[in-house]
Amino acid sequence: MNRSIVLALTAATALAQSWTSQLFPRVNGKYSTQAVTFAGRQWALDDYSFAGYYLGARSPGSVPCNVKTVTAVGDITSALQAAIDAVGKAGGGIVRIPAGSFTLSAPVDINYNNVSIEGAGSGQTFIDVPSNYPSPDPHYDGLFTFGRTFGKSNHGWVQTTTAVTTVLAVVQRGDMQVDTADASSIKTGDWIVVQQYFWPALTAANSQPPYPWTPNNWAFSFTYLRQVTGKTGNRVFLDAPMPWTLDPANNPIQILAANTDMNENLGIRGVSIHFQNNIGTDADSTGQPAPHGSAVFFEGVRNGWVDDVSVSNFPRRGIHVLYSARVTVLDSVVAGAQDKNGDGWGYGILTENSQNVLIKRCRSEQGRHNFITLNPLTSVVVLTQCLSRSSTQPDDTHFAFVQAILWDEHVQQAGGALFGLDRGTQSDGAWQTLASGVLWNFSGDGTSKNSDGQSITWGGEIHISPSPDGNAIVVGGPGADAAYDRSDESTTPALHGQLMARAAGLQVGTGPNALRNVLYEGLGQTGLQPASLFETQLANRFSPPPADWVNACAAAPVAAAGSLGNAASYGGGSVSPGELITVFGANLGPVGGAALQLDSSGLVSTNLAGARVFFDGTPAPMFYAAAGQVSAVAPYEVAGNPAASVLLEYQGQRSAAFSIPVAQATPGLFTSDGSGSGQGAIVNLAGGLNGAGNPAARGDIVILYATGAGQTSPAGVDGLPASPPLPVPVATVEVRIGGVTADLLYAGAAPGYVAGVLQLNVRIPSGITPGAAVPVQLLVGGAASQPGVTVAVR
Repeated sequence: MNRSIVLALTAATALAQSWTSQLFPRVNGKYSTQAVTFAGRQWALDDYSFAGYYLGARSPGSVPCNVKTVTAVGDITSALQAAIDAVGKAGGGIVRIPAGSFTLSAPVDINYNNVSIEGAGSGQTFIDVPSNYPSPDPHYDGLFTFGRTFGKSNHGWVQTTTAVTTVLAVVQRGDMQVDTADASSIKTGDWIVVQQYFWPALTAANSQPPYPWTPNNWAFSFTYLRQVTGKTGNRVFLDAPMPWTLDPANNPIQILAANTDMNENLGIRGVSIHFQNNIGTDADSTGQPAPHGSAVFFEGVRNGWVDDVSVSNFPRRGIHVLYSARVTVLDSVVAGAQDKNGDGWGYGILTENSQNVLIKRCRSEQGRHNFITLNPLTSVVVLTQCLSRSSTQPDDTHFAFVQAILWDEHVQQAGGALFGLDRGTQSDGAWQTLASGVLWNFSGDGTSKNSDGQSITWGGEIHISPSPDGNAIVVGGPGADAAYDRSDESTTPALHGQLMARAAGLQVGTGPNALRNVLYEGLGQTGLQPASLFETQLANRFSPPPADWVNACAAAPVAAAGSLGNAASYGGGSVSPGELITVFGANLGPVGGAALQLDSSGLVSTNLAGARVFFDGTPAPMFYAAAGQVSAVAPYEVAGNPAASVLLEYQGQRSAAFSIPVAQATPGLFTSDGSGSGQGAIVNLAGGLNGAGNPAARGDIVILYATGAGQTSPAGVDGLPASPPLPVPVATVEVRIGGVTADLLYAGAAPGYVAGVLQLNVRIPSGITPGAAVPVQLLVGGAASQPGVTVAVR
């Protein structure tokens, strides 16, 4: 494999000059949240890393390895439900649907804990839903219904009625503790609900007749599910931050005993679902019969997941998360709504009355709203690295007072738009819809036409206007989107608000009635680092962060310290910053192998087909992964450390960690056959690859490639393709050919190649003895490359 390393790495394209936000700068080698005072108020980012399955602390799929495979063919509805029941009643496990095409003629419900439904992959397991598909509840069911028994709703944590105590002091946004009147009945490990009803002044400021909000009602409240991690006296410690400041002077703050009816730790992955056109008994807003049913539906679920699921031609909603908490939707696609006329139809991925939800690397297209968050009980929803395309109406926050919504590396195409604002002038009963949120590094093509060529109102635009009681932050935005501040609708045209300038600095709306509660930074500026706010905050909490998915029945990777070596020389014993390394072992990656990929920011991805390598908890850029071998780039973060702890992971299973010394430099020269010895991977400047059939003349210039030169100036950036100013090694560099020190014309990063690849332009010494195999040696800071590498000289 190593024979093609350098050529493979040329697939990476250079990034533009990077920049960091004043709100999240790099301090002492780590991105850290910093409060910024601007326009008369203080701004700070919430910690969004507490979104998703087990608040980001575990990998989805963690169920018992108790496998039951569906063996039926054709219509598998009964067989699938029977397998779910059998596994669920046994305490949990995996229900496998093999590769092939099947029919589900009715929905199945998964009302158990610890159940994973797993197909062979969204491109291998296909499920067809016929047109006569029945719907037990047209509004609230799914082909796969998790947590809810058909015919019985499960509002889970939000409609709990047993109050155990009250909160006496103000709970600040970001707090992970509450001071109660009496915590004697609360134990560590308990699930509780912190709840404060909206009060009349809040509802009056954010809604109006004929559809005013209802104060002192659970449906209009700040309501948060938390697990108790400890207590000291009457102070109770919580497992996740509070996303909104609660003041008992506004309304009492109650601590409730959480409902125990929630199902936990269940989900689905690896299937494609296609619906035939169907017509239900409900009528849409025009009075016409409307389609019914959703593909995947959660209600009353705690810690669930949807992974690698593809949904096409969905009737009502694609993936719907309702009255649930701590759910991850990963690498899934929802495309094509049967009905886009309104009344809740045509939503691709919908988060409703749910909290701490993570939607990651998903695509939704040709829906009414592709991505949507709904209702005041919704908080801490992260949409990261997702693509929205060709919707008839914007992606948005929707109805009431959703809190702490993060649109992270979100991409809009073909008429897509993004709203986080007051919809009171546009949608009956919706009124104020965004309490707080962040748009980080969003981009789009700026077009107002969908994929069918139809013009879409607000297409290619960003509209932001949070509640007067809230705020929002917009950082970056390298695409062609036009960003409008909607806090002042006295501007012309009123429905657009103020077009914000594409500028590097900080700004707020400047209209005469602007609330100045949206901070904009770096609009139109490319190269924002970190590219993903969520991923970086998660890595700050966990070192290393959990895998996206764990194969509960897989064997753990096996590797040892002696199996790690330089990818060019295979020499081991130590590692240097930026060194391309190879590790040999077992269960390290996919059997068929996988080669380098770029992430959404143009960096070499740190996750390759489920394989990752960590150095001191930092994920390494990956350029090859197979069952017996993985190759990666040692992170520059190891510089200056005496040793690094190395950990390998595949499909969520992890090896035992081992330690390896860190050296200033560990040089290795690439060879033409990838063996680490013999003819070097050398290019004659005069033309062609160097070799016995194409030797270089004495005095000619040749180009060598190596790795392991250590830290550079400017400092190396993990996974970054080299671009001007080209980094050069900090340590001294020398090349010897035939035992003679060669004239070194250039020693630095190879343009367009990933950081860690060293290019050396050297002149063949005139006084050496020619031959087909003249020895070549590289020395960096006194450390020598492997012996046995040669160059052909005539």
